[in-house]
Order: sequence, then C-alpha cells, then structure tokens
Amino acid sequence: MMWAFFLSLTLAAFQANALLRFPCAQLTVVRSDPLVQPGVVSGHLHQIVGGSSFDFSMPLNQTDLQSSSCSSCSVKENKSNYWTPTLYFQSPVNGTYKRIRQKPGPLTGSPNAGMVVYYIQVGTVRGFPKGFRMLSGDPMLRSYDSSIADSRSITFRCLAADDSTAVGSDTNGMPTQNCPGGVRSQINFPT
Repeated sequence: MMWAFFLSLTLAAFQANALLRFPCAQLTVVRSDPLVQPGVVSGHLHQIVGGSSFDFSMPLNQTDLQSSSCSSCSVKENKSNYWTPTLYFQSPVNGTYKRIRQKPGPLTGSPNAGMVVYYIQVGTVRGFPKGFRMLSGDPMLRSYDSSIADSRSITFRCLAADDSTAVGSDTNGMPTQNCPGGVRSQINFPT
C-alpha cells in the first residue's frame, strides 16, 4: 500500500505543466462582437488583437483565421483573435461616460496597448479544432454572484505600482480603492 502511494507521487512528479505567454498589440477598437452579435454593430466597444482576418460576421463555417496575412501577436503563427470589452468611467457628477484608455504594458510594444495572452496547461493538451470559438463569462451579468460560474471568470487586479511587477490584489468587481499602477482586467477561459 505504501509503495503504491510513493509510486503515484513519483509518477505525478513527471507530468509536465506548461505555460505559454505572448503579448499582442492592439489591432483595433470597434463595436463588433462576432460571437455574441455576429454581423451587426455591437452594443459596446471591444479591443481586438490578433489575426488580420477579424471582421463583423466571421461566420463559423467560412472563417479561416489562418488565412490572416499578419498578426498583432508576437507568436506570428497564431492567427487567432482575442477581444475584450472597453471600460468606461461614469462621472458621479453629471453621469457622462469617458473611455478608459489602456496603458501600454511592458510586453505589448504598442503605444495603443494590447494584452498578454496566457495558455496554462490543465490536463491533456489538444489543438483547437478548425473554427473553434470560446466565450468567457456572461455578457448579460451586471454584478458578481459567487454561485454563478461565469461570474468567477472575470477578475480585476489593482496594481500597486506603475511598473512591470504586476503586484496587487484581485477582486471580482472593479476595485474601490486607488490603484497607483492602474487596473488590469483578467479574463479566464474554461479549460
């Protein structure tokens, strides 16, 4: 019995865990969301990064992102597109909205910012099938609810300093305290 336990520990130690991280510069900011509202103007702005084949409709059976002529990501073979909603500040005085511009990160190399994409191995790794699409969170949720899995996929980090350390505290809603280094949106996709 004891040997079986030690054998399982030894075998577990040999399983590799991998991480792939690459920066992507901003491709565009546009009112388009081909997953939630394909073919129409979206109800809000998104920052788009990745392959140059991004467009409003991107029909599931017709889109081949590998035909993109270029990518705004550092891994040029990756022609995938990634997009996130654009954040706004609402004035408590008059109720007007102002777009919050993204800060360029130390890895994106773009004055218009972008994002860093992480792929973290959990379990067996398989390539995405052709036409693969994935959505994280629920675009209709307006507040955090710990009983809803989609609520837990979006977090925000209040960055403690304006540097590349990324040290800070995570919250499930927008931070309510001053964040000297800014706020980083963190979007986790299902694995």
